[in-house]
Amino acid sequence: MGVVRFLIVDACVLIDFAKADPAIITLVSRHVGEVHVATPVFEEVDDIDATMAASLGIKVYEPSLELASSVATSKDGRLSFQDRLCLAIAKAEGWTCVSNDKQLRAACERSKVPVLWGLQVLALLVEARALSTADARGIAKSIAATNKRIGRAVLARFLTGLGLKE
Repeated sequence: MGVVRFLIVDACVLIDFAKADPAIITLVSRHVGEVHVATPVFEEVDDIDATMAASLGIKVYEPSLELASSVATSKDGRLSFQDRLCLAIAKAEGWTCVSNDKQLRAACERSKVPVLWGLQVLALLVEARALSTADARGIAKSIAATNKRIGRAVLARFLTGLGLKE
């Protein structure tokens, strides 16, 4: 995959990165693409405050009233307001959505919005030589240890993709 210019990151990925190693977010913003988080999504993340977000390179995106209203009135029972907002921003801005949420990812794919898994972003950092495979392994294992949705099979696939073993 080539260089991704703009990313809209959902809460689950931001929380994973913040818990594992917040410095990853800085590397992502420098080597993969600008990291944007919608204000209502950012408010769900307890591990990062506004000052820390700015120092990590996170750009907090304040959606327009028009966009927020259209998202609030849209009907998609499978997605939360925050997930619908991530999708709407990615679609409107032509950005890539970064999410581990299967429902949001499926909605992105239906809407032809580029989407990446959180661990794919780590792989892009390795590809850009901004992160060693050993560091990527450690961060991925840390994420898997705190996020029960990233099980052994997901971790094993990620490590195999990097040419590593568990």
